[in-house]
Parts: sequence; structure tokens; C-alpha cells
Amino acid sequence: MHASDTDPEELITVPRPETRPAAHRLPWATATEPAEPARADGPFEIVVVCRANEARSPLIERLLGAELERLAPGDFRVTSCGTRARVGAGAAHGTLELLRSHGIDAADHRARQLTPAELDDVDLVVTAERSHSDRVLDLAPGLLKRTFTFLELAGLAVHAETGALEGRAFVERAAALRAGLADVDGHRADLDDPVSTVPGAFELLDLRTQDAVFVIARALAGSS
Repeated sequence: MHASDTDPEELITVPRPETRPAAHRLPWATATEPAEPARADGPFEIVVVCRANEARSPLIERLLGAELERLAPGDFRVTSCGTRARVGAGAAHGTLELLRSHGIDAADHRARQLTPAELDDVDLVVTAERSHSDRVLDLAPGLLKRTFTFLELAGLAVHAETGALEGRAFVERAAALRAGLADVDGHRADLDDPVSTVPGAFELLDLRTQDAVFVIARALAGSS
């Protein structure tokens, strides 16, 4: 498939959980993969960004980090920060509960503010919303080809036909594919902030996040 043949609306669609092999479903707490040495040039650095660094980005950070560690132990390092963080605040209660349901304890999470220093030597920036991507690029314009919204990157991972590509090569392929596509509606590329009075907001965030984590992690790790 060529980039011009792809409907940009489809890029936000990722496989539903029931399409995954049983061995790769959440949680990762039961996974037992043999350890492998880290790459000689150090781990692939990923920064996840949302607004407060209390709900969406900690959830993505811990889930994506756990899946990447399962697929490629020691090869990836995932951190997170916020565009308007309450520095030192813990993760939102809903996020902590979701992570516990996946066998992950995030009680040690503390919110960090997005700064230029947080973006030094970063291989990939994943954001919850396009507005967060804009802020990243305000601080580090050179990261344009390495900055994606979470759902955008998941859609690109599905359609990128990366084959044996992994890590930096996958990011380059995803950026090239994105450049050849028409823009998609902004709301389809955003993960809504679950910190609200809307019932079920955290549960919906969990469902959308699990699907995207699955395809992104496998693309980054070069797994078929």
C-alpha cells in the first residue's frame, strides 16, 4: 500500500483487543521473556506528554514501557511530563486504578514539567493531544519528525508496512508516511482528558490506550 492509497481517517483505527494473540494481551505482569542486553548506543528514549502529567501520560508511560520491556528488555526508556504540570503531584486515582488492574504499581509517579531539557536526546515524543505536540515543537522545533500524537502514531504503525524496521527506522518511516497524507480531524487524533465528571471516562481511556500500546510497541520493537 502506498501513502496516497491510504484513507487518513483509517489511521486512527487500531486492532481491537480480541484480534490479538492471547499471549500478547494485557496485563504484562505474567509475561516471562528472557533478558537481552541493551543496545550499545543506549536505550531508545521516549517522552510521553499530556497537560498535567497525572492521568493520560503516566498511563501511557507505564503501559508502553512495560510492553516494550517485555518485547525488548533494556532497549527502551519511557518517561513522561506535562505542559502545565503540578510538579511533584502523584498520578490521578483513576490512572492508578487502571494500572493496578494491569499489574503495574505507579504509586511512585511524580508529575514533571515539560522543558527543553526533557527533550534533549529524545528519539520519540508521544503526546495525548495535538496541542501538546504544538507545545513540544515550540520548545524543540527540530523534533517535528519525531513527535506524534499517541493515536496518530498507532494508526501509522498499522499502515506503515515497516517489516523488520524498529526503533529509529520505524519513526523515520512513520514520519515519511505522515508527510504524504492529507490532514485528519484533530479530535480523532486526541485522547480526551479523563479527569472530569463524565462516567466511564477512565475506562474509555484504558480501552483506547491498550489498543494503541499494542501496535506501537510491536512496531518499535520490530515484532511481527
